[in-house]
Amino acid sequence: MKSFLLFLLLFPFLGGAQEESTVDTLKVNCDSIYTKKGFSILHLRYEFEADGYTGEKNSVFIFCKVENGKNKEIYRDTIFSRIQEINFEDYNNDKVKDILIQNIDDVRSNSSYTLYLVNPKTYSLTKIKGFGEIKNPYYNAKYNIVESRVSSGTDYTAFYKIIKNRVYDYKIIIFDNHEDNDNFDKAYDKAIRKILKKNKTLSKK
Repeated sequence: MKSFLLFLLLFPFLGGAQEESTVDTLKVNCDSIYTKKGFSILHLRYEFEADGYTGEKNSVFIFCKVENGKNKEIYRDTIFSRIQEINFEDYNNDKVKDILIQNIDDVRSNSSYTLYLVNPKTYSLTKIKGFGEIKNPYYNAKYNIVESRVSSGTDYTAFYKIIKNRVYDYKIIIFDNHEDNDNFDKAYDKAIRKILKKNKTLSKK
């Protein structure tokens, strides 16, 4: 019966599949995150061969709430997630933790994520377009920006901002060879000054 119910949950996303797939199920109780409001997450992975680099989907993400003793679906999405890692972090300074689901890791173990902002009043979800392109995202609450700290031939940091339901790329990159930290710090301070100046323009849009 359990397998049949999971198949029904997945059916709208399996397209022309002729037979039921093996499903890897992760359930996360969110009471400790959202003050015992009855929320939970179901992450159902039904495809295990895809690598995620060409836009494949392998999972269903479902945000649920218990109402009157019944589990009610609040939000559903098809995504790619290699290892079913789910994190909760505030990514817009509203004091409510948002939901990040691991997407892919590249050859240097730089991770990307799918981000859903959680509305602090309605607890509805907003998926942020373009967030999956940011590697190793880190939310800088002081400046309300997202930093991408990437391990590469030469490590570098890039900068982004979440505007409504999408990512804005400042197109500012600073490199770090880990040999002269003072030089990196100066480049970082210069980047922040450019960002703060640009934010004045962005706020008028």
